[in-house]
Amino acid sequence: MTVPTETVAFTVAAPTKEEQVTKAFGKAMKKYNPSYQPPTRGGGLSGGGGPPGGGGPPGGGSPGGGGAPGQAPAVNPDVRPIGAPPSIFHGDRALADNFLDELKLYFQVNWAVPNYQSFITCAAFALMYIKGDEVVGWVRDFGKFLGSLDPTNDNGAIVWEHFLNSFQERFQDSTKENQA
Repeated sequence: MTVPTETVAFTVAAPTKEEQVTKAFGKAMKKYNPSYQPPTRGGGLSGGGGPPGGGGPPGGGSPGGGGAPGQAPAVNPDVRPIGAPPSIFHGDRALADNFLDELKLYFQVNWAVPNYQSFITCAAFALMYIKGDEVVGWVRDFGKFLGSLDPTNDNGAIVWEHFLNSFQERFQDSTKENQA
């Protein structure tokens, strides 16, 4: 006796670029801020973190979703940045941490802005707020590095981590621990 069988196939969709970026940034933010917790959908200042403020909305996309479950919500090209950008950093080592905190918060609040979904663009944006005789050489060199990258193949969190590491290495106050 033969029993009819039914074959059921399951496909697993590869993560979208946005999902890969979200995961990478969550890991990067944990490295720089061990107490960082990615915002949950619908929580936080604007419903999520995101490049490069960290985390991004769980599962990618924007808060509130849209479309069928498992389908990435459409990006809204009309989302505009909100809040004040970071203060200009002139090279004062005592203010380096403040600058990075302001920069990360700005990107976190503006995670859904389409232009800020590129780590190369975010690093270039940060360079616009680093000005003065003390920093001009570093900004020029980092700008050349960014110019050498392929913007159609944004290297994700690696670019942002490199920016943070380079900035901290060059400008962070090395005497801060000794001053406590």
